[in-house]
Amino acid sequence: MNSTKHRLLATLITCTLSYHANATMDESSRFKVAVIKNAPGSKLMTEGKFERSTEQLLASISKEPISFEQALGLCVAQLKLGELSLAEAACTQAIEHHKTVIGRIRQSNLLKAYAFNNRAIVRYINHDITGAQHDFSAALQLTKNDVILANLNLLNKTVAGFNNSDNTVLTTE
Repeated sequence: MNSTKHRLLATLITCTLSYHANATMDESSRFKVAVIKNAPGSKLMTEGKFERSTEQLLASISKEPISFEQALGLCVAQLKLGELSLAEAACTQAIEHHKTVIGRIRQSNLLKAYAFNNRAIVRYINHDITGAQHDFSAALQLTKNDVILANLNLLNKTVAGFNNSDNTVLTTE
């Protein structure tokens, strides 16, 4: 589907950390992930129908490479289904294919930043803290976005909480 038919606005949905064995399930243990509004499968995702969303996304793919919107949608759907290796691969495709988005450079940077944000969450849930921090940093280099910054702060707070619960003292240089 042509990306010009989609609004270049990201719809944020909440991704709980129910996949992470050590995550607390209170309100502070939530990250926000992004999907493109009106892209294939996005409505189903916002309704929590991730399996159907994945089916719709896969049916919409008519050629390789897949579009940015499709890759970002698959990233979120697979994340929510707990398919972390598939989610990370789709997020990486979105990062690589952000140039398929027709629009201004600022919009393109924001969308690429959202793809890095989503992959950072996948990496965190997959216990790759260093990879998650790297992706959040890459996202913030592209754009100073409150959602991404809040996610990075949540990651740092969560990691500090895990480390402090083991009587480990965190230091910075």
